[in-house]
Amino acid sequence: MAATYELIYYGGVPGRGENIRLALEEAGASYTDTATLPFEKSREAVGAVLEGIQGNPPYFAPPTFRHGDLIISQTSNILMYLGPKLGLAGSDENDKYRVNALALTALDGLCNEVHDCHHPIVVELYWEDQKEESHRRSKEWIKHRLPKHLGYWEKVLKSTEGPWLLGDKFTYADLVVFQCLDGTLFAFPKAMKQAKESGKYDRVFQLWEAVKARPNIAAYLSSDRRQKYDWGIYRYYPENDVVADSVQQLAQLPPIFSGLHLDLNRRAEDHETVAFAYFCTRVCGVVTFLVKKPAMIVAQRYANFDDADKINFSTVNQNFGSTDRVSPQESPKLRLKDSDPSFTVGNNRQLAQNSSPCGLTMATEKEPATETMSSRLRWHSSSLLNRIFHFQNGPQDTKAVSREWQPTGSLHRVVNERKTFSHVSVSDKNTSLLQPTDSTAISRPIGTLEWFFKRLGDKATAANREHAAFFTVLQVRFPTQVANAEDYISKAWEVVGRRFPAIRAEISPPDQADPHNRARFAVRPFDIHSFRNTFSTHPGCPNVDELFANSSPIRSTATCYWLPSPGQIVLRTAHWRADGFGQILLTDVFMSTLASIVQKGLEAPLDDSLTRQPMDAPITPGLEDLIRKYVKDPPADPADADILMDTLVNGRHSIAIPTRPGSEGAVATKSSRAGIRMNAESTAELTRACREQGVSVTSALNAAIIRATARYPQAPEADAYVIFAPVDLRGPLIAAGAQECTQPTGTYVSGLPLRIEGVAKHLENGESVPGKSFDTLAEELSAFYSQDLLNYRRPGDTSGKTVSLLQLADPYLEKMTDFFATFPAPGCPYPKTPVISSLGKMDGLVKREYPSGEDEDASSSSSKLHVTDFWVGIENSTPMITFHPWSWADELTLSAAWNESFYSKEIVFDALEKIMEELGEGLKMDEVSYRVVTSCHDTSGQV
Repeated sequence: MAATYELIYYGGVPGRGENIRLALEEAGASYTDTATLPFEKSREAVGAVLEGIQGNPPYFAPPTFRHGDLIISQTSNILMYLGPKLGLAGSDENDKYRVNALALTALDGLCNEVHDCHHPIVVELYWEDQKEESHRRSKEWIKHRLPKHLGYWEKVLKSTEGPWLLGDKFTYADLVVFQCLDGTLFAFPKAMKQAKESGKYDRVFQLWEAVKARPNIAAYLSSDRRQKYDWGIYRYYPENDVVADSVQQLAQLPPIFSGLHLDLNRRAEDHETVAFAYFCTRVCGVVTFLVKKPAMIVAQRYANFDDADKINFSTVNQNFGSTDRVSPQESPKLRLKDSDPSFTVGNNRQLAQNSSPCGLTMATEKEPATETMSSRLRWHSSSLLNRIFHFQNGPQDTKAVSREWQPTGSLHRVVNERKTFSHVSVSDKNTSLLQPTDSTAISRPIGTLEWFFKRLGDKATAANREHAAFFTVLQVRFPTQVANAEDYISKAWEVVGRRFPAIRAEISPPDQADPHNRARFAVRPFDIHSFRNTFSTHPGCPNVDELFANSSPIRSTATCYWLPSPGQIVLRTAHWRADGFGQILLTDVFMSTLASIVQKGLEAPLDDSLTRQPMDAPITPGLEDLIRKYVKDPPADPADADILMDTLVNGRHSIAIPTRPGSEGAVATKSSRAGIRMNAESTAELTRACREQGVSVTSALNAAIIRATARYPQAPEADAYVIFAPVDLRGPLIAAGAQECTQPTGTYVSGLPLRIEGVAKHLENGESVPGKSFDTLAEELSAFYSQDLLNYRRPGDTSGKTVSLLQLADPYLEKMTDFFATFPAPGCPYPKTPVISSLGKMDGLVKREYPSGEDEDASSSSSKLHVTDFWVGIENSTPMITFHPWSWADELTLSAAWNESFYSKEIVFDALEKIMEELGEGLKMDEVSYRVVTSCHDTSGQV
């Protein structure tokens, strides 16, 4: 057995060892970490290694790293050793030196230099003993060195034309830069916020977001293994967190004000070219003045806010004038005043009549500016102005019209962090992204991918069933002080329903003005009486199989169920509303909300973080909308989509697990579920075996599924494995800046055609046997699953051309939808090939206790919610078995979902056992220990 990796470093803070942990976590490597020991024990372990043991020299300082008899030190040296072993050092031999150079640069500039900001003299002195020097050093570092470092990384990312530092290849250098940025964000939140909002370093902060969103990293960051910043390299001292001198803080806006009204006027006689001014305001965010060329110069300033009650008035100067008529010396100044009843920009006419405690006035000593812009703040109960209003001029021969957002108005709210202002009214000719369908609802056209899953789900409506509806089951243990859990669950579901309007979205008829006649994704104002019907309690119901056993009308919104007998909470939603990953995110949000209500009481107010709508648009944008918004490259050639689809339809037929005799054309009845669960020790052994063979766990499981299926009798023409393999497009979208993908609603998982020929051999007696070895299948599958989605090499295309799946999304999704619309039909039955859709590591997303240990107000264990088991399932109304592997609580689960009209329980259990046989033999594991489970919290069936 290969030697275990050992990281030897202090516990208590992330420190320099965090860069190594991130690399190990990203690769899914098995390792031990002395930071998990009690603090004194970890210090003892570090001290012992520093003395020099096993033939290794003494080392000066941690981190140190042991692999077998080798012990090495220095962060960059350890990473250089690990990089090739973990596949994180680039694609060719020389890349390891490039990656090392990038990592060293990041550690020098955004690690060592940041540390020296709080200890500029010597580390042996307390911060208080060098406080003045620390403050001066921090101020100068933020002013001179921080932009230099961020500018360098922006330059690197721009040169690669890819999301990562080496272009399309993810390396440990990306992890080091992420950690350095993350620590600097902790040490200097104001300065980093200013840098982010300047727009100069978009690629840098997009990399930080993209690394944070990688599945293994996201799971780790959400786990209790991720230590909090405190006394280590990255320390937060408010005195040191200053903003650059060139940007001043804006005046305090009292927290009782919310909303914004704009009047935009132009003086055509003063300018030959029309110019419009845009004002965008957000507390805890950005204040931006934009003036469109060519008649006015483009001018932007960003003002940083602390908490609303801590802001002081200060002066903000902003050049604002005509490039044709006003020189920079004559350009007007924007002045802040605390007495004016309103603010105006332009000719000083007081257009706003409402009283307000603060004002902004701009004018010149010579001629007033020709643009007039006024705003008034109106009273509101909200504590923050937490909405962004984006405005765009209409045709140049028309006058700009002021708009104010109202729930029943005609303004369509669209968040756009890339400063693209968007304003569309109902009267516009083009169909809007968001528009009211009546006086109360907000809607947008349903996307192609969403429509695909909606039509797929509707296939089973004749039997009052829904195909591919996701649900999560949580076995929950409440604190002893909770007498009636139903009240708390109901309240938590109500809070989540208010916070995420899209979970109660419905499909409405097409807008008559839409030339494409598309159905609409609609959200109506929150109706508490109606929404309460989406929650129900089922005393005596033993499990989710019984809960969903009987046919019932398809629910138009997401639903929540409480099963008090087994102590299980069930959340369920249609696939067109959210994919599996979104369902997991919804589960975590719900549990965090529930835990807060349990701790604070049913009547106590909740934290703003649990009630504030995270994105401005009440409906999460569809996949195609996000691609058009964030992917700036032109769409791919539609012919490339034909090549992808040809992979599916050209070639031999696909193998299948035998269905019930006579089930062809049967009406779907209830879905059932079962699975294989491996304990923590067996899961770790499986992971090690996959690593030694150089394949992922998903590829190994898929290879075992193929070989197990090939052992059943097959149709004479079936010897290939052909599926639409699920592919999650969140990663490349988030890397492009689409933070909307991080919400618990939205469908961003598409499918890629996967075809492997010759997987089955037909014997003369009519039986079938696997046609390819486990190793060969696992290698082919690993090559398929590891492809870069932005540089995808199409199967069967010998030209060497690659395509971006984001650019290809529109034509490809249309062809995929049209293809599946043919099922079922005479001579064209539903595919029966078993499909695998991996959910990955769930520990960081669904926690074992709430509040989690990382929460600042985490209470004692006795007052927490404990999740003792967790399950993900789907409603399956088609004749195929869907497998979902995931790991949680260090245990691997391989679930199977099927419809009882097409498969018997016996054949599915037999298939699961065959899969485990193939897995153990293929990975050369001496013994595979597992148990067959049929529901959440099923402890029977050890094999």
